[in-house]
Amino acid sequence: MWYAENDVPTWNYSVVHAKGTAQLFEKYDDLINCLKVLTSHVETNWPSGWEFFVPDDLPKEVLEKSIVGFKIIVDELSYKAKLSQNRTDADRSGVLSGLQGRADEQSLGVLQDMKKFYSADGKKK
Repeated sequence: MWYAENDVPTWNYSVVHAKGTAQLFEKYDDLINCLKVLTSHVETNWPSGWEFFVPDDLPKEVLEKSIVGFKIIVDELSYKAKLSQNRTDADRSGVLSGLQGRADEQSLGVLQDMKKFYSADGKKK
């Protein structure tokens, strides 16, 4: 049981909002470059070493009609976190303990965020 009292659970989360201007890539060469940059960035964290390539038999029109490429020129970033601030120390301790028992990436991310603010006993640092 995660909470000291049988109470309604709350969702914990951290979020970053990016505001800015979107730039669409609609032309073939721009889409290819966008996909290469994106793939290169994402694949650096994986041992597969997969690289983006365009099959020789893929018509340009198919790619242009099938994929929407874009980037956002960021003007403003804002961060918000809801990490059991409204709970008791005992409840936060239970949440920390419960999250440690989970293996999914999202739970472990929330756990790391909560550890920045709370000790294992749920007290604010």
